[in-house]
Amino acid sequence: MRAGTLNDTGGAFEVVLEDLGPIQPPSTVQAATPLPVELASRGRANFQAELRGGRRYFVSTADLAAQVDTTLAILGPAGEALGENDDSGGTLASRLAFTAPSDGVYRIIVRNIGIAGRFMLLLREE
Repeated sequence: MRAGTLNDTGGAFEVVLEDLGPIQPPSTVQAATPLPVELASRGRANFQAELRGGRRYFVSTADLAAQVDTTLAILGPAGEALGENDDSGGTLASRLAFTAPSDGVYRIIVRNIGIAGRFMLLLREE
């Protein structure tokens, strides 16, 4: 678990832990193939992608339904965190650019912290 304030601005906050139930097996996402996703409010989806080391990738959410608010996290083949994003570019969508450190299966974790709805998940090689 990691907790903190946005942009390290300080201030009080509350950490709430809740059981989200069992983690569903990840679905596979292919580069350059938009994937429609529908998540409940506070829902989470796990995806996996086979990526090549040394290549730069861009993962994002797009075409969000009204008041859907996504977050993204990328985990490397050994489970190491490679990046997180929430509210990119002044919108409720998320996006991350990263270089894969090695060949392997990477995890993409998408959460919806807004109301239930649909959006697209995109993965592309830069």
